[in-house]
Amino acid sequence: MVVKSRVRAVITYQAKLLLVQHQGYNTWCLPGGGIEAGEGLKDALKRELFEELGVHADIGKLLVVHQFKEDGYYQGPEFFFEVTNPHDFVQLDIRNTSHGQAEIAKAEFKDPSQTENIRPSFLNQLLHQQDMLVVLE
Repeated sequence: MVVKSRVRAVITYQAKLLLVQHQGYNTWCLPGGGIEAGEGLKDALKRELFEELGVHADIGKLLVVHQFKEDGYYQGPEFFFEVTNPHDFVQLDIRNTSHGQAEIAKAEFKDPSQTENIRPSFLNQLLHQQDMLVVLE
């Protein structure tokens, strides 16, 4: 089994988080994806956001490092970064992106506390905590 590290974007606008729903899944998560060999964390996140959402992101500070279990095995860590240009993500059009339509079914700013099937479940805390750097298991 290959364990792959991932990067995720925390994009807040009007007290809501930008969440995506991938094709074929009913769960909501933060946009982002896998880190390619030799790629820096922030560069990987910029690439993923442009490929999926068509927006050039300004990446801010690291907020959370999270590792989760799937099928009984720990997966590679996920690195959650703030994005400092949220206004650029308000009106998304993924039709002209390289990966957006193939991978993303929906992308919306949502209130995590009012959203079912959200992963990971701690996302609603991100809106209410400042200067958070936490390692969760």
